[in-house]
Amino acid sequence: MQPKVAVAAVTFDRHEELTLLLKGLADQTAPIHSIALVDSGTVPATAIVNAGGENINYLRSEANLGGAGGFAYAILAAMASGAEWIWMMDDDGHPEDKSCLAELLKCAEEHRLDIVSPLVAATSDPNRLSFNFRINGFLTNDRSRLASMGYLPDMVHFLTVH
Repeated sequence: MQPKVAVAAVTFDRHEELTLLLKGLADQTAPIHSIALVDSGTVPATAIVNAGGENINYLRSEANLGGAGGFAYAILAAMASGAEWIWMMDDDGHPEDKSCLAELLKCAEEHRLDIVSPLVAATSDPNRLSFNFRINGFLTNDRSRLASMGYLPDMVHFLTVH
């Protein structure tokens, strides 16, 4: 049986990117129980959220809570929804394919993990990663080098909290 997964997401005036994120989440093959979306932007994303699906808990914050505050608020709302897993997403990222969540859950189960993370590709160049990884003493953000290695234990940049 699939675990109950909620998304904790934050946004700040990136409406085009938020649209891509919500579409990527809606297209996932693994079900998403709910999306807790904290919006601290100067222009509310109400229209995008209304077009994004029924399971979005839109949390408008008139104060800019910053990344840490926004994620804390989103995580609490995701936990309150009864989620067993929380997938953290920023508005400038989105799942690259429809099986991203299913693969994360499979990896977590297979390796008995509490925290898993996909590789995060750079928006400007999908062949590069947003964050460097230290492999055999060398830093790299070359996606092809890391993707070919498969499961990378003890290497996470964005967290999924169980």
